[in-house]
Amino acid sequence: MSLVGAVPGMMAAAGGGGGSAVRAIMCGDGGIVGYSTDAGETWTTATLGVDDWDDCALAADGQAILVGENGVVAYSDDYGETWTTGTLGSDDWRSCAITGDRAIIGGAAGTVAYSSDGGETWTAGDTGSEVWRGSGIIATGRAILADNSGKSAYSSDNGETWTVNPSSGPVSLTDAALASDGRAIYCGSGGQMGYSSDNGENWTNIDIGSQTWLNCSIVASGRAIVSGSAGNYAYSDDDGETWTASTQDATTWNGCSLSTDGDRAVMVGASGAYAYSNDDGETWTSGTAGLGTWRACALAT
Repeated sequence: MSLVGAVPGMMAAAGGGGGSAVRAIMCGDGGIVGYSTDAGETWTTATLGVDDWDDCALAADGQAILVGENGVVAYSDDYGETWTTGTLGSDDWRSCAITGDRAIIGGAAGTVAYSSDGGETWTAGDTGSEVWRGSGIIATGRAILADNSGKSAYSSDNGETWTVNPSSGPVSLTDAALASDGRAIYCGSGGQMGYSSDNGENWTNIDIGSQTWLNCSIVASGRAIVSGSAGNYAYSDDDGETWTASTQDATTWNGCSLSTDGDRAVMVGASGAYAYSNDDGETWTSGTAGLGTWRACALAT
């Protein structure tokens, strides 16, 4: 399906000073979106439509996608500075991932879709009745999904076909992430997480505290981060097998992302809150960009 309706660039800069070549995007409730040219230290924000944006993804070449409520989708080829919006069906899209021209999205009622042109057009499919809240895709054609009943799914053909694991993890999975070397993690309620070394085909489950983990990110260097409720976050340097947990402020961190090299990280949350890290997600500096609730973020080099 083609998208229509080009949207002009953003306005209203937010944040403090900084400087880095790492680009970032974020999205949230009520159509709010933002982009950063310095690894999330400062942000330019705007409103793109009225529906809630639930997830975003950014590739190293500047291609980016957004997905949200009521079938809304958008794509960009300039690191999120301008967007083209449209709709794909009427279900709520909950997750998305992109690598180069290849992209996938997952949503309610088992709906999935894949793109081979950076999110400009989509082919829709169906995997059953799952609510896909997490996704990842890499250049080898491998892709993963995770849903809120503890199921996961994997693909070896860029998301065109899927194999569903009936029960992979905790009762409620909230997100999944896939590194370019095939390492994967997912997170969920009750402090539960999992890691995989084979592109999400098999998983080992672990517990990190008792809080709800909401979002996770992993890169090929072995670095991984996870963010959650009540200011909780954790980082790993062994592909998610062991973790160090801490807190940053008292906000609920809805989204988190690592840069491709693992050196930079961003988290986003309620009341305009965001935080950035220059040391692989170990320590953070907080800021605000607007007053809305940010749901997701993505970094790329």
